Amino acid sequence: MDTLNTILGAKTEQERVRCAKILTKINDFELRLIKGHLLIEEVLYELIKFKMLKEKPLDKARLSFAQQLHLVEGLYSTEGIYLQWFSPAANQLNKIRNKLAHKIEPESLDLELDKLITMVLPNIKREFTGSREQLAVYVISNLYTSFSCLLALFKEIDALPITYRALPVERQIFAVKLYNCPEYLEKTLT
Repeated sequence: MDTLNTILGAKTEQERVRCAKILTKINDFELRLIKGHLLIEEVLYELIKFKMLKEKPLDKARLSFAQQLHLVEGLYSTEGIYLQWFSPAANQLNKIRNKLAHKIEPESLDLELDKLITMVLPNIKREFTGSREQLAVYVISNLYTSFSCLLALFKEIDALPITYRALPVERQIFAVKLYNCPEYLEKTLT
């Protein structure tokens, strides 16, 4: 019995040391990636909820990030303005998050991060200077902002007078601009 306790004690100590070693490796960057993922998941949920007649069934569904993303694709891709790069980039971020969440020491994380940056960066109009980690956080925040803008746009369209809602989405966007910004009309007409 003493031998068993000695063996188990040594094994337990090895695991404790391993755990302490791994946990001290966690840095703010990984936490920022996970938090960015959560922010995007929240806005995906809001996009789905916006199209739902009742909210309770959505709450009960307990949809994963990937499921929510597919639903948003189905609900909004017919609108003609969405998903050229949002969806693949969000899917890539989910892949990174899953590696961080399910692997203690994820392999090829840098490669996956580079893929995400490559997907999003061409769609950002501003130049960025900073470290690679800062660039990744910047890219994720732009992805989140893009989804948030989509939600805000459809809320604006929903607030338009009923006569505008039958128009194609491109014209609805134009109507939102005219309705909310009379000076836009002046610029357009001159």
